[in-house]
Amino acid sequence: MKGIDRNAVEQVLELLAVEVGENENGVLIDLIFAGGAQIRLDAETLEGGLKDLTEAWPTRQAPQHESDGESA
Repeated sequence: MKGIDRNAVEQVLELLAVEVGENENGVLIDLIFAGGAQIRLDAETLEGGLKDLTEAWPTRQAPQHESDGESA
């Protein structure tokens, strides 16, 4: 971890990028934040998922594939 003041409990970090690499023990995940802050995670495996936190909004451009068993 670098560039993060652990005493600044109200500090908001703006995530810019996630970089993933490998080492002899498994996976390295670097979370890169605005202002030069960085957190490195060292793990044997990595599992993840994505979920919308808000409702969808209207758009003229939409994917034409099935999602969760329903047509888009």
